[in-house]
Amino acid sequence: MTQNTDIAYNPMTENRVTVMSKSGFLPEPKISYVGDIIGIIISVFLIIGGASGLMVLRGTDSSPALVVAGFLFLALDIFSMVKKSYDFKKAGEERHKRMGRMSMQENTVKTDGRLLPSPVNLRIICDQNISVFDYGARLNGSPMTRDAKSGEYYGTTWYVYNILNFSNLDLTVVFDAGAYAYANAPEIVVRLFRDDKGNNGVDLPGDLMVIPTETPQPAGQLPIA
Repeated sequence: MTQNTDIAYNPMTENRVTVMSKSGFLPEPKISYVGDIIGIIISVFLIIGGASGLMVLRGTDSSPALVVAGFLFLALDIFSMVKKSYDFKKAGEERHKRMGRMSMQENTVKTDGRLLPSPVNLRIICDQNISVFDYGARLNGSPMTRDAKSGEYYGTTWYVYNILNFSNLDLTVVFDAGAYAYANAPEIVVRLFRDDKGNNGVDLPGDLMVIPTETPQPAGQLPIA
């Protein structure tokens, strides 16, 4: 999945850059057949009850009708299990490809190797409506510390060239932190948000040089040599 990077100023804070993601929250896929198994057991019970003549379908007083209903419910339960299995496999393949792409991007950034004269802290704040989710923020390939109560993430970088991505979002930002190396209170504050269309994005400080990834390079954004 190719990231849709929109370098544009946030109308609420004109010195910020917004990078949008095409996909929403996508945690590690999980699967459960408990409900389907219970449904199959009930369906078999209805089929046996109808076939034995001991039970009838309510409203019809017909045992054969109960057998038919039981087979219909059984078919629906089996279809549900097949669909869950397919969706689980598809989601797993997509996540595997995305994690592989993340690893390649992280390794590419790490090869730059330039160091800052002093460490710079990075903090991600989340809008209140999405702070409950854990997006798996990663800074230069390492998981960031998450405050479960506030939903904020914390990390530190010694590198000029950095990559910020998320295990549970198809969203990647590469940036140059050199401008923060000599600040009195060096901290990069990033805002993670979701717009009214359901897209996720991050707001970055305007003096943070964003380096486009996976998309054509926008005018005015020059790569680091």
